[in-house]
Amino acid sequence: SAATCPSIEQTRMPGWNDYSQVEMTRLASISEAKRSSQ
Repeated sequence: SAATCPSIEQTRMPGWNDYSQVEMTRLASISEAKRSSQ
């Protein structure tokens, strides 16, 4: 069980990385919109 943990983490990591990048981009665009609307 412990041996399979690292491989599971490795396969999950790219997805989480993509998600965090999407979140950061979304938050950045939201803050941009707020700044331009002021």
